[in-house]
Amino acid sequence: MPCEDFIDVSVHVDGAPLAEYADPEAADSKNATKFATTRYVEVKAGQKFAVHVKLLAGFKFHSATHLRAALYIDQESRATTKTIKLPPNCPVHANVLRSSRECQIESRLMLDEKTGTWFTYDLQFGDLAVKEDWFLSDDEIESGDFSSLGTLHVKVFRATKVLRHQPFKYTTKLKKPLDEVSETALKGRDVSNNVKYVVKTTAPPPRPGLWNYYPLDDWRGSPYEFVFHYRNRRVLQTLGCIARTPSPPPNLAVKLERTEEKPKVKKENSQKQISESQVRFAWAECGNCGNGNVGTNVVPAKRTWDETKLEDDNDQEENGKLALVPIHGRVVIDLTND
Repeated sequence: MPCEDFIDVSVHVDGAPLAEYADPEAADSKNATKFATTRYVEVKAGQKFAVHVKLLAGFKFHSATHLRAALYIDQESRATTKTIKLPPNCPVHANVLRSSRECQIESRLMLDEKTGTWFTYDLQFGDLAVKEDWFLSDDEIESGDFSSLGTLHVKVFRATKVLRHQPFKYTTKLKKPLDEVSETALKGRDVSNNVKYVVKTTAPPPRPGLWNYYPLDDWRGSPYEFVFHYRNRRVLQTLGCIARTPSPPPNLAVKLERTEEKPKVKKENSQKQISESQVRFAWAECGNCGNGNVGTNVVPAKRTWDETKLEDDNDQEENGKLALVPIHGRVVIDLTND
């Protein structure tokens, strides 16, 4: 994501950052500020991911002792946090970072209430089915707000580290992500995936928290917000973030073959029409003759019943006396008594 004040945040899969696409509605967003950046990323089910927060050389800590990064996943209200400490080699008068420093959030530590065991869970994108039910299920009601479903929200701010009066006890419990959600809950949003938690390893219970991290009081303590809407390719194409896959070009060999077939078929049809015309012309000529004799291999035209009977009688009487005449020949029979 484009860095803000030497802060760069990105989502990595298999060790490489995901390609980012601008928010089509960013220009019309009323919540867009200098400290907020929104991007879309393309994901696939089964991909494990990590969020990287990198401070580039030139970043100013000002009077802060730490940089605090908090990752909010989907509609979860509790964040997973990391810190980057002010290095000892920074100039005292400006607290300017001389070389880049980085932290990453790739897992969550949560308690499985059924077993009472703490586990470290990998973060993984999964499929989210959408059903057409009009009513919310109990799991959906318990999950609360769905406006952040399909979103990774990272807040980064300069902070000072202060000792707590009483230690903080971590009680983060495993919350099973939804496998399906109703269209009513999504309110028209096209969401295709959500984050699943995959067991990585067992872990000891976390130590009590002894420190609080408070943002600086003035504008230097304002949080930088990096919002990633993760979607599959189909949704990104629908939103216009990426172009649709063009149709493959036509096969030139097949196209040439079809082009060559057209004249051949046209020629065959023309020859067939000529042959049929010759046959009809031959029958027309024979019809003008008085005897009704025809050439060989000719299909007779339609005749009346009287004509058929008369010709059949003549055939029986003259059988063996008259030979068949070629199509183009004429036979003249003298019917006079001379």
